[in-house]
Order: sequence, then C-alpha cells, then structure tokens
Amino acid sequence: VLFMAVPLHGAPVKHDANDASHLERVWRGVKELNEGKNDAGNHIIPIKVVSAQSLLVAGTKWEYEVLVGESDCTDSQLSK
Repeated sequence: VLFMAVPLHGAPVKHDANDASHLERVWRGVKELNEGKNDAGNHIIPIKVVSAQSLLVAGTKWEYEVLVGESDCTDSQLSK
C-alpha cells in the first residue's frame, strides 16, 4: 500500500519562514501598504518573517506573521 502526503484542498500548509522567497513576497505587500497610507509618516519595513503558511484554494493564498519596524525616512525623503 502506497500512501502519499498530499495537502488537502483548503488546508493550511506550514513553510520554512527563513526561505528568502517569503521575505520577497512580504516586501511587495509592505510596499503596497506604504503606498496606500495617507499620512506623511515613516515607512514600515519588514524585519523578519516569523511564520509562513499557504492555503490551496482557487490558487495559492499566502499568510505571513511578520516582525516589522518603522524606518527613519518619511515619504518626502525616499527616492522613488
């Protein structure tokens, strides 16, 4: 009898949070967050991905727990 570990559709699958591809995805999300804010405050920057998991639904949905910090630069100080 052969058993294969196949994730169930919609069941969360944990991933290695230290994989560099996760931090790349988080940076894209934080960039959108910073662009969408209305104040001239400092930007949020991701420091570390604490946990990562995916859900297989109609495509792959990623969920991250991320440690973030606030930069010393305001919007007017950043080069676009």
